[in-house]
Amino acid sequence: MIKIEPCAAETMRVIGMAERYVRKNGIDRGQIWCVYDKDSFPAKDFNGVAERVDKLNLDNPNLQYHAAWSNECIEL
Repeated sequence: MIKIEPCAAETMRVIGMAERYVRKNGIDRGQIWCVYDKDSFPAKDFNGVAERVDKLNLDNPNLQYHAAWSNECIEL
């Protein structure tokens, strides 16, 4: 099943909201995709999502997070 949960947030908030959603709904296996625009966010925030994804993926091999981004306006 694919469920889209829009959040209209910047880079690090997207991954944080995904983590909260997973905890709240007791999800322990599957694929979680965090999709966001690059825009003009600082490199530390933009790269921070990929770093957080790597860390989360070590915690549970059955629940894998992914980061996907566009240069701008992914919603279009």
